[in-house]
Amino acid sequence: MQFFVPLAPAKHFFSRYLRHYPKSLSDAEHADFLVLPFMYEVIYDYADWELEKAGVAQTDVTAMKALAVELDELSVSLQKKLIVFFYRDPDVELPFRNALIFRTSGFQYKVDGQTFGMPAFLSPISGNKDWAIRKKGDKPRVSFRGKAAPLSLPTGIKIRQTLNQVLKTLPVANKVKNFQPEGYLFRRKAMLSCMKAGASMETDFVVNPEWRAGKYKEEYLASFADNDYFICCAGFGNYSFRLYEVMQEGRIPVIIDTDALMPVWDVEVWKEFCVWVPQKEVAKTADHILDFHARLTPLGYESLQIQIKESYQDYLTEEGFANYLIQQLLREWKST
Repeated sequence: MQFFVPLAPAKHFFSRYLRHYPKSLSDAEHADFLVLPFMYEVIYDYADWELEKAGVAQTDVTAMKALAVELDELSVSLQKKLIVFFYRDPDVELPFRNALIFRTSGFQYKVDGQTFGMPAFLSPISGNKDWAIRKKGDKPRVSFRGKAAPLSLPTGIKIRQTLNQVLKTLPVANKVKNFQPEGYLFRRKAMLSCMKAGASMETDFVVNPEWRAGKYKEEYLASFADNDYFICCAGFGNYSFRLYEVMQEGRIPVIIDTDALMPVWDVEVWKEFCVWVPQKEVAKTADHILDFHARLTPLGYESLQIQIKESYQDYLTEEGFANYLIQQLLREWKST
């Protein structure tokens, strides 16, 4: 495959993995794919400090915006797909007419066959320094540490939730703002379900912890060694950063299905190695975890942890995802 990758002040992860492939900086006509050479968020909403960190001057942004328009026009006139990466929370429509768009946040129901999920890339977090496989216990240990709606909801939020439920039945587009991301409310419901399970499972929940000079991070990392299952749900964007942290540590994600774009869906059997909880059944999260845990043999439980960790390395790191795109998805797309 040949890629047309023009020069730009900033580069993205994918550019580094194209070095073994023929590419032209001057001839787009003979390329198989055009590539926007920087992450789209750089020209979409980067703050000054982000531009500075990326080594991009304000004058560069204007030129990069012009390049994006030029590549969009080229992709249409040459009928060649433009590859675009967008690592941001907003579920906005991007201004490209003939592109393959890879994004961290989005909704599956909006997918048009040219939009795909992209992992949230992270550095090794070393929560389980000498990585050890957990043995299967009689009871599943379930963890969540982070931001969520308060377990005891204030009256105002309850009223707004009730109003929004009523508005869903009416032909109106507006909702009452409840000041809690929907994902935070789902996280809360999942935790409450587990807490109601009583003695059938053990829980390790810390909601909206204070950030105290590294103590929270230390405790969060320790939780990966001490627990089996981790609740993963959308936050401000419709994706879960925690999902990738959990998989990196070889632990079992409990995915609350908010119709999020999942990366490498064609090769990853997400519903087989994660506890998959339909959005409408979030109040039954504990039942899903208990059923999943009961189906696993002790050997199967240990093998699953290895499978999750290997899947993360193979497909969800920068190198793994880039290789997946080049070796599988784009090659298949080219042959169609």
